[in-house]
Amino acid sequence: MRTLWVVFGFLLLVHTTHAEGVGGMRDVIKKSRNATLLVKSFSGESLGTGFFIGAKYVVTNMHVVSKEKDGGLLLANDIKVKTVDDETVQASIVSIPTPTDAAPSEYDFAILELEKEPAQKKSPLTFSSSGLSEEIVGDEVLFSGYPFASPSVLSHKGTISGLFKHLIFIQASVNRGNSGGALLDSKGEVIGLVSLRAGDITDRLDKINIRIKQNASPRGMQLPSGGYVKVTNTILGINPLEAIGELTDTLRNYISPGIGMALDISIVKKYIKQHQSIKVTL
Repeated sequence: MRTLWVVFGFLLLVHTTHAEGVGGMRDVIKKSRNATLLVKSFSGESLGTGFFIGAKYVVTNMHVVSKEKDGGLLLANDIKVKTVDDETVQASIVSIPTPTDAAPSEYDFAILELEKEPAQKKSPLTFSSSGLSEEIVGDEVLFSGYPFASPSVLSHKGTISGLFKHLIFIQASVNRGNSGGALLDSKGEVIGLVSLRAGDITDRLDKINIRIKQNASPRGMQLPSGGYVKVTNTILGINPLEAIGELTDTLRNYISPGIGMALDISIVKKYIKQHQSIKVTL
């Protein structure tokens, strides 16, 4: 009889622990989704994700709100964020890269200040106080965002598959539009800023697109030998290079190699501490 009670107690403990784990992750998902925003800039040409770190402050990726131009960085001046309640608010970049403080552009993060607090106030996410270590490899993580400019926020689970310097590698489906999302641990604390997906195929597709765009120039594409060639022939009225370009664009947008990367959030945390004008409680 005593043995039966021991077995019953063990099974009850396992069931309770599982239920607490499920309930805890549901709370993390709810917290993540509530604090996530859609970030738009350059008249909607650039779309990404962001998350609240204060009543009027949001973190996203710098590449979501800027683009390269003439060898420099052009910052967007028409940034808009949309909350999960479909409320849209204007925002501006307060983490301006400078020659002496280029961290935002070097590490691809941007801190935005909203022109007003949303009518439906959001609970900001909390930065983790723990540093990265190999002990977290294999841990479950969660992030929310707007991949492919989805009409509503989507949440994804993943696993930390490795660390390298200030990067966290995630075994998860990270797609275009997820950039700028918060990577949360099981406690619901931010440990990383989802930045990009990893995969050699996307790099190769980019190189193909560069060559195709060269063909549109007066000289055409540069050959490995150093010469140039311009493709003008069409097949059934279709320029083959333009068709290939459309195909590579589609593949680049929708292929996900299943590995993503995130920036160690301590980089952003350090920047905020060094800039007291950013009114965020850490």
